[in-house]
Amino acid sequence: MQRRLGLLDGGLRKLEVCGSHIADLEAELTICALKVDDVAAQCDDFRDDIKAMVSQMKDEKATEAAETQRAQELQAALALQEQQCEREKAQLEPLAAAALTAVTSIEGKDLIALKAERKPPPAVE
Repeated sequence: MQRRLGLLDGGLRKLEVCGSHIADLEAELTICALKVDDVAAQCDDFRDDIKAMVSQMKDEKATEAAETQRAQELQAALALQEQQCEREKAQLEPLAAAALTAVTSIEGKDLIALKAERKPPPAVE
């Protein structure tokens, strides 16, 4: 009987030690759960930051695409204007050369004759 009481007493002590270990493990588990919650919250914040950056990048890409399109349109318009200017230049260069030739061929006697006129010639009016 003594022996049985000794065994029961030893068993009770082991249960108390196990109960103490369980309490310690529960405390550690609570701390770990808080850490997991904290890390999960940080992950959520990080995910939200990434979503915001992706959204901003999409907006910037759309803006860049619109600006690229506008630049291409302006380049095309500029090319058309350059072509128009070249055509007009080609038409006006012979006229300018003829006018220069006419002006350089004016002599003093021509100016005296013009001054003597009371009225400008009909082509000038």
